[in-house]
Amino acid sequence: MMQAHKPTPDAFPLDRLHLDDRAKGVLAIVRHFLTSFGDPETQSWQMAFATAAERWNDRDGPQTAMRILAVVQAMRRARPSPFRFGNPLCLTCRGWVTPEEADLMGLIQSMRRDRTDVARGHVAALTLGRMDPDLIRCALALAKTLGPVNTTEARARPQRPTHREAAMLH
Repeated sequence: MMQAHKPTPDAFPLDRLHLDDRAKGVLAIVRHFLTSFGDPETQSWQMAFATAAERWNDRDGPQTAMRILAVVQAMRRARPSPFRFGNPLCLTCRGWVTPEEADLMGLIQSMRRDRTDVARGHVAALTLGRMDPDLIRCALALAKTLGPVNTTEARARPQRPTHREAAMLH
């Protein structure tokens, strides 16, 4: 019998973050972009854009994906150490979140809630103490694109793969 695995030993259940559906979509797309940077041959950036178009339609999806990419790029520039993340195509990893992913999602969620006091802590954790203006600017632009947190949706609920992601798994 195969034991379930986590993306990192210190990963914890995604449900603890109480993300709404938009934020869960952001996390999936972040993971695809990071996979593409770590292993360019995967061309995972294409899956990021396809997933965004499927989640948010052909007009809004690519724009949202570009804003997510801007946040990922700003974070990578500001962060002096590697960013650990889950495999976007692993069904088990989807249910877990690394501490780094939790900080990134916490940053975005706190900005969507207009909680700059909370966002500062997440920026500091992501950049190891530096208040990076580019990361803050990009995260604010993404938060504006996503809109306020849907508190009705922001409860523990498993995320289903999109049709394109499910097809890639088989």
